[in-house]
Amino acid sequence: MATREATPTGQPTRHLDVYAGIDFGTTYSKIAIAIPDRTGRVEPRHCYAHCIEAFKFKGSKVPTKYPTEWFKLSLPHKDDLPHDLRVSKKLDILTKEREALDMSAVDVTSNFLGVIWKHAHEEICDRVKQIDEFAQYHVVITVTVPVVWPADARKKLHQAIQSANILGPNVRLARKFVTEAEATGIALMSATSVYPGNLQGSGFQVRDTVIFCDCGGGTTDLISYQVVSIQPFAVREISPGKCIFAGGSLVDEAFLDLVKGKAKRECPRPTFKALTNEDFHEFVESIWDENLKINHSLGMAGTRFRLPANFLGSQARRQPRAHPDSLNMTFTVDDINGVFDPIVDQIVNLVKSEMSLHVFMAGGFGLNLYLQEKMKIMAKRSSPSTNIVCFEGDQGWTAVARGAVFHGIQANSQSNQPIVQVNSRASREGYGLESSTDISILWLVNPGDELSADGQNRRPVPPQAVWHGRYGRFYVNMYRQEGPNAIPGFASCLSWNAVGELQNLEFNFHWDGTRMHYVLLYRGNQQVPLTIENYYDL
Repeated sequence: MATREATPTGQPTRHLDVYAGIDFGTTYSKIAIAIPDRTGRVEPRHCYAHCIEAFKFKGSKVPTKYPTEWFKLSLPHKDDLPHDLRVSKKLDILTKEREALDMSAVDVTSNFLGVIWKHAHEEICDRVKQIDEFAQYHVVITVTVPVVWPADARKKLHQAIQSANILGPNVRLARKFVTEAEATGIALMSATSVYPGNLQGSGFQVRDTVIFCDCGGGTTDLISYQVVSIQPFAVREISPGKCIFAGGSLVDEAFLDLVKGKAKRECPRPTFKALTNEDFHEFVESIWDENLKINHSLGMAGTRFRLPANFLGSQARRQPRAHPDSLNMTFTVDDINGVFDPIVDQIVNLVKSEMSLHVFMAGGFGLNLYLQEKMKIMAKRSSPSTNIVCFEGDQGWTAVARGAVFHGIQANSQSNQPIVQVNSRASREGYGLESSTDISILWLVNPGDELSADGQNRRPVPPQAVWHGRYGRFYVNMYRQEGPNAIPGFASCLSWNAVGELQNLEFNFHWDGTRMHYVLLYRGNQQVPLTIENYYDL
């Protein structure tokens, strides 16, 4: 919301709120920027997004001495990655290259975010000057994370942001991360503010179920909603968000492996041994990134590509007409399908497990024709009434960053912004208290429970869960279950001074999409100060 105050010269100074969203990706990252008008509103079409690849800013290189990739996948502990990523040759090579520079994943992430933010900040300054040359501004940055992103990975990302020379007196970080899946849904559904209940001709009705699938470079995130009202447009999350490590970057790696395997079999041995990683990357970029990856679809025939000179043997270079079969590399349909299918099938099965009336495909890999076609075939077979919508251009690709902006506006603005309202979320975690009378856990929240987004989710404290400690203090042992099939684990021991009857105590839970928050209340509204105890010091 714009405000004015008198300056020392007597001229009013305009103050502008600026909202930025950062979609920190495996291959590409996006930053979106929006400046509300005088009423505090931002129309979805006035949210501008920029795309950044590794250490390249779209259209021009960003100067840096750290040309590395995939560092986002190094933020989680290796044990939290699926097997195919843990044994990935590319991830292993990139990790060793980074470590040779004596840089941690946090260091590289911090440097990267600092570089891309510098360009985004210049854009903000230019836009502010266009509005009012003498205006002062305050920026709120909202950052996204995958749906299933371990706490230690979120902590490392937060550390990287804090050390990236981004934050300052007029630039602050939003209090919470937002999941990439929720940000996607917010961005795309907020477009219905112009045409209520209508997105890409879908014509939402109350009780319709909607899936948003964000297919990125390293991860694919999915979130499921049910429409609860059209005006205002509001939804409820009907099942916990899901995330799998499957995306365009992993398909890229599979194609590179295919090319290397063909070269090893078809090129003369001395020629193959002389080829460098750079040689392979240049060849792959020319035939894959701007060709096969974009254009391959069901029903296509095989194809072949002319090999660069350094892939040819000496005889083929001297007498190319005498060795026509050595001049090209041939790819059959099965070759290309075999590159896509291991990743595409995971994504298709993920959506199939949550099938609903509307499915919206977003993200960079969501633009892939082969993925789109296989998704539509699956829907036709298993759920003919399902409407599959695939976004073209930037609308789906930049949805995560734009959704982060709208999430920041909702959390920090008092305006009547026409953004979709998420009324409730489905908790991915369960929380319970250890019984003092037996070895059971008394569950207060179960994985999958629907919790109101306004934070009013009160659960009475069972008297048998309260233990009596020293000096008149009481305590409970909180346990957490990270998913419906996970083994519950000890979370914390919480203690407090006696406040009255135990029957008047409640825990109030709030699930923000990435983590659980809770407070202890007495008689409905009096918050009880809690202390996290060393279990053995009670």
